[in-house]
Amino acid sequence: MEKKKLFKNPTEVLEEQINDIFLNRHEDNTELIINALSIILSMTNSKNQDIIDLYNLVGMDTFVSIVSLFERRTVKFPSKEDIKESIILAIIFYYRETKSYTWEEVKRIVPFEFSSISYSSKIKNLNGFIIEKLKDIFKEEEVKNGK
Repeated sequence: MEKKKLFKNPTEVLEEQINDIFLNRHEDNTELIINALSIILSMTNSKNQDIIDLYNLVGMDTFVSIVSLFERRTVKFPSKEDIKESIILAIIFYYRETKSYTWEEVKRIVPFEFSSISYSSKIKNLNGFIIEKLKDIFKEEEVKNGK
């Protein structure tokens, strides 16, 4: 019976040490420890089921990476619909702005219905946003260089 590691891809010494505990034991208690961790997370985050759901969804390695990235910060995720809308906008933006396709050409390529008027407005807003972000980057660079 192959021993299970708690961390599949350890990135810190502590994670390696925890893995060693399980690899050097005769019995395989990894699942029991994971179950205990779930209970502990429930207790310490009883008002935040989302943390427990995230842990259960992504597993230990990714969970620790996510927590490390966002520790002590509040994160608000976009809706699934917002993500889908952003993907669609990116696809349409690519064909319309980068490839310079006409709306008819874009509609032939994209396999779903969309309003060219609505997306024309969204592309205009996106272009404005990109220009402002670029200006901010250039201003920051000038400040860094003392100009």
